Amino acid sequence: YLNDIESKKDTFYSLLDVLYENEIEIVKNLNNKIAEMTSRNKNLVYFDATTVYFETFSRDGLRTPGFSKDGKFKEDQVVVGMATDSNGIPIYLKVFRGNTADGNTLIPFIVHLREKFTIKSMTVIADKGMSTNKNIRFLESYGIDYIFAQRLKSTSKSFKDFVFDPEGYTKTENGIKYKELEFQSLWKGSRFNDNFRRRIIFFSEKRASKDKNDRQILINNFKKKQNKEGVVNAEDIIGVKKYKFFKKVGNMSFTLDLDKIEDDEKFDGYYVYETSRKDLKPEQIASIYHKQYQIEENFRTLKGALSIRPIYVRTHLWNLKHNEPLEIG
Repeated sequence: YLNDIESKKDTFYSLLDVLYENEIEIVKNLNNKIAEMTSRNKNLVYFDATTVYFETFSRDGLRTPGFSKDGKFKEDQVVVGMATDSNGIPIYLKVFRGNTADGNTLIPFIVHLREKFTIKSMTVIADKGMSTNKNIRFLESYGIDYIFAQRLKSTSKSFKDFVFDPEGYTKTENGIKYKELEFQSLWKGSRFNDNFRRRIIFFSEKRASKDKNDRQILINNFKKKQNKEGVVNAEDIIGVKKYKFFKKVGNMSFTLDLDKIEDDEKFDGYYVYETSRKDLKPEQIASIYHKQYQIEENFRTLKGALSIRPIYVRTHLWNLKHNEPLEIG
C-alpha cells in the first residue's frame, strides 16, 4: 500500500464472489493485454498439475485426501492444473478434486480451455505424468498437437532395444546425440486412427553424469544406515527412496538390490520426447520442451510468495474461488 489502509483478510475473501462470477471475462481481458505486451505464442500451451492442502480435516466439495506433492499426507487437498505460455506466464488454471491423478487432469482441462477461450490451434507440452495413451488419443481426436516427455523405462522391450542400439544416432557438437522413430498411433495394440507419433531419443554425457551422481547419493545414504550384514531396518529407512534400489529381505529389513542398480545404469543420460509434430527438427522439440520448467517455477511462486497453501476458506464454492485470484496475481 502507498498509505496506511487498514484491511483484514476477510475483506479480500468477500471479493471472491465478484471474481468468481466474472472469472472468464477477467481472464480473457488479462490474456489479451498480456498478448499485446509480450511476444506470446498462443499456439504453445505448457501444462502441469500440483496439489494444495487445507488446514482442516473436514471434507467438502473438491477437498479430499490424495497423493500430496507438499508432503502433507494427512490434510485434505485439491489438485490445481495450470497452463502457461512459452514465456512462463499463466494462461488459465482449473481446480480438481484432491484425489485426481495427474494424468486425469489434462483432458477436462483442455476441454474447458477450448470452451472458454478462442484458441484455433495449439501444441500441448507436458511432462511424463501426462503422457498416457488416453490423453494422446484424446488430443489426436481434436486435432491438437503435443510434445510429451516419455518414461523410457516404461516402454516396450523392442523400443528399448532400438534406443540402446548405437546405430542411427546423429552426434552434435555439445556432447549430445539423437535419433528418432516414427510409428502408428494405436489403442491397446490395435485400432489405428490414421495418426502417427514420433519418439525422439536423446543421449547427453552431462545428463549421464548427473544420473550417475544422483543414484550414488541414494546408495550412499542407504549405506550409512547399513549394519554389518549390509541390512537396514525399516525404522531406519524413513525418508529414503527404499523401493528404487533396495529390496526387502525380511518383514522389516532391506538391502541393496544390485540387479536394479545395474539395470538403472543402462538408462543414464537418455531421455525421450513423444510428439505429433512432424514439422519440427529434434533440436527444436527439445528446445520447446525445455521451457516446461517455467510452469514448475510458477507453482513454487504460488505456494511460496503468494501463499496459496494452506487454504483456510471453508465453503465449497469459496474453495474454488480462492484459486481464481492466483492467475490474476
